[in-house]
Amino acid sequence: MPFSLGWLYRKLGRRYFPLFLVFEYVSGTVITLATVGLFSLYEDMSERELWRVALLSLACVTAAMTYYAARVWRLARPLIEWAGGSQRSPEEAPGAWRRGGRAAAPDGRHQRLVALRNRQRADRRVLHGRL
Repeated sequence: MPFSLGWLYRKLGRRYFPLFLVFEYVSGTVITLATVGLFSLYEDMSERELWRVALLSLACVTAAMTYYAARVWRLARPLIEWAGGSQRSPEEAPGAWRRGGRAAAPDGRHQRLVALRNRQRADRRVLHGRL
């Protein structure tokens, strides 16, 4: 898989990033509809109810993907601009990837969440006498 992603990046250049977001949306939509379809096999529901569940699920996926795309696009803009530049140099690459890499944890929230989760695990161990 990494080989194919690298090949796509070399072929598409700057267009790689928006097409990746389109792929994310399409795959999320397909997975959502397949999940609702499987759910309908085990639950007795009318066709109207099935469509209501499917539309609500798609609305939720669309809202989440729109938020995700807007956030990632804004935070990864330095990397996207570097990738589309005609004067890319190897010296600029680490800085562009560092600035674009902030998309994963722009304000340290990820680190705080990991610390909170580890604290909760430690508290559970103490509570159950497994420390």
